[in-house]
Amino acid sequence: MADAPHRAPWIEQLFPQEVVSFALDDQGQPPPLMEEEEIWVKGAVEKRRLEFARGRACARQACAELGQPHRPIPKGSERAPIWPSGLTGSITHCPGLVAAIVGRLSCYAILGIDAEPREGLEPELVKRIGSKSECDRLDGFSELAPEVSARLLFSAKEVVHKCIQPETGTYLDFLDVSIHFEVGHARFSVEPITQLAGSIPQLRLLSGRYCITDQHLIAVGWIDPP
Repeated sequence: MADAPHRAPWIEQLFPQEVVSFALDDQGQPPPLMEEEEIWVKGAVEKRRLEFARGRACARQACAELGQPHRPIPKGSERAPIWPSGLTGSITHCPGLVAAIVGRLSCYAILGIDAEPREGLEPELVKRIGSKSECDRLDGFSELAPEVSARLLFSAKEVVHKCIQPETGTYLDFLDVSIHFEVGHARFSVEPITQLAGSIPQLRLLSGRYCITDQHLIAVGWIDPP
């Protein structure tokens, strides 16, 4: 019997307006893909098929909660999900967790989510994703080891990509932007660093929040509608 996605209120509460989130762990059998979704993992290894199926199951359930009929969630030319009319959303998967968020376009122009295991990031990767000043600011996370807070920085920058690339078609490097965490409020803002990033006005409109669970680091972001 397939595992049914469950509501994820710890993710939903990160947003200022209604967002529906459903999640699954990475064990058990997910609900089957719809025919139009199967083509995107044809020939893929079993691990990829399962995580894709779990993500789509969560996304379809979230869409249904917002009144959309049960329908496939295909991929676009840039591999991002194509959401039903009037909705926007995002899907993430990592060891132990698959989750989707969906909201109405009347509330959000775009949404992004990234989940990571609560584990340290390799030192050589830290230098590739954050500047020295960014890494120095991570000292504010007293409950996290430095290498774990660096993974949260990575997660926040993945959210920036998920919000900006579909909206503008621009691919940003990790070092094109700087993340400023407000630890006491569990939120973050984005500062453009390079000329390329500075040319994207949506970056300054992006709001971000995060939560830390026993096993995962979760970052989310959104841009308000015009």
